[in-house]
Amino acid sequence: MATTLPPARRTTSYEELIVDILVTKSLVFSVVGLESVGLGWIHRLTEHGFPTIGVPRSFMPTSLPSTDGHGLLHLSADHGEVSGGDVVLHCAPPRADDFEALVPHLRRGQVLFYPSALAMSHELKERLVATAGQWGLAVGVDFFIFHGSIAPGKATDFSEVSGVTEVCDRVGRAIHEKILQRLLAR
Repeated sequence: MATTLPPARRTTSYEELIVDILVTKSLVFSVVGLESVGLGWIHRLTEHGFPTIGVPRSFMPTSLPSTDGHGLLHLSADHGEVSGGDVVLHCAPPRADDFEALVPHLRRGQVLFYPSALAMSHELKERLVATAGQWGLAVGVDFFIFHGSIAPGKATDFSEVSGVTEVCDRVGRAIHEKILQRLLAR
């Protein structure tokens, strides 16, 4: 007697999973850089109900603005904490050496966003992709990087959001459209 197997399930890509998470659950954000730009993002994210992990770029500030973080803020000096975020906002201009220091703490399924007005050169994009690959992350497949000149308190232009790959671009634009525009609307 032949056994009939159930039909195979379609595999969900990380891209589909990230976009689905945008609709079905609240994303957790990690903010790297507790200087003025990072603190602005932390304020907006917690104000809008997003659980947020804040870690310093290289040092822990001696004082932070008084805020209760709406019970959603966790500050840590441990860069390993960024792995708890679905979206990592790196609040400094994109540089390969900063990424190389951060990548051991990143994981599959995460989105890395550089909210910087500085454009990413083709060489920098290639270096980020290669470095991520050395740590087992396939950019545009199971890890996504995008950038754009978006910051709390500044005007935004949707066309300024750009991904390192075509898939990163789609994921980045979905996050921008569904969350970041709402956060930055006054």
